[in-house]
Amino acid sequence: MTLVAERRKTVLFIVEGVSDKAALEKIFDRIYKYDRRIVFRVTNGDISSDSSVSVKNVEEKIHKWLLREMRTKER
Repeated sequence: MTLVAERRKTVLFIVEGVSDKAALEKIFDRIYKYDRRIVFRVTNGDISSDSSVSVKNVEEKIHKWLLREMRTKER
């Protein structure tokens, strides 16, 4: 008999602050209780308000922030 690890999809929410996380976390945990893993990451501010962020580089900035955040959480 082969045991197969249960796999669930992950839904990632990037929010500006702790209050955003608190407001949304329980709601989405209930909605996706059985088939999704809900993960929140807090930016501690609006990434797009940074003067170095433009329409041309906003995706890149968010991607870099997310990679840094993931590395930090692995430690």
